[in-house]
Amino acid sequence: MIRLLSVLLCLCMGCGADPEPVPVAPVVVPQLPHVPFEDAAIQCCGNERVRRIVAEYLDLHRALADDDLALSQAELQALRGVAMAASDDDELSVHSRGMAKQVAGMLEPVADGSLDKLRRAFVDVSAKVIVLTQANQGGSKPVAVAFCPQTNANWLQGEPEILNPFLGSLDPSSGTFRR
Repeated sequence: MIRLLSVLLCLCMGCGADPEPVPVAPVVVPQLPHVPFEDAAIQCCGNERVRRIVAEYLDLHRALADDDLALSQAELQALRGVAMAASDDDELSVHSRGMAKQVAGMLEPVADGSLDKLRRAFVDVSAKVIVLTQANQGGSKPVAVAFCPQTNANWLQGEPEILNPFLGSLDPSSGTFRR
């Protein structure tokens, strides 16, 4: 009787066999719709020190997009200098001064690095400059956040034609603007 129950249990429960695989739907990553520069742009910047940070940042962006190491290193030093000056500006909020100080601190260790090293640092620097710009809107210079799907990183750009600083000449037009 016990043997019969064991056989029946094995037949009903599968005797330890692997369960039938459950089909899994493929992961779909939503693609962001293309947003024109004009629709994504904000006006920069309400403070002169932040305006100078953004101007130097945009110069570094272009140098990286052009694969120009010497110019990238020079622009990085210029950006670091204006960010340090802004970190002491009492006209800026405590938050904005802190962001400027963080930008300057991120740039110091990579000042004499390769393009790859500068581009990796530019990911984090971009995140800080974007927040700083959004917190200090005003002025007359339109800037927009662009996104590189290949590096999963954002950057700030001042012109409507995508110039990808992370990929440079490998894929200069890769990216879209974001709201």
